[in-house]
Amino acid sequence: MHSFAQRKYFDLHGNFLIKERHSDMGLSKILQLCGMKDERKSHNALEDCKLTGECFSRIVYGKGLLEEFKNFEIPKYLKK
Repeated sequence: MHSFAQRKYFDLHGNFLIKERHSDMGLSKILQLCGMKDERKSHNALEDCKLTGECFSRIVYGKGLLEEFKNFEIPKYLKK
């Protein structure tokens, strides 16, 4: 997911998201790119998988995957 998100970020901004010579594209930044927020209070591996799947679908296909994230609007730059 990291590579897909970095590539989309590059397409949009002309550079990669880098901080202190390392990638700054973690799950929270990927969610922002996809028009979503991480509203959880603690880490949950199953939820991470769902969020990752939703972001993949938004970046690659330009549409949502899971009904539970439909309240997060897909940014126009991701829609196909």
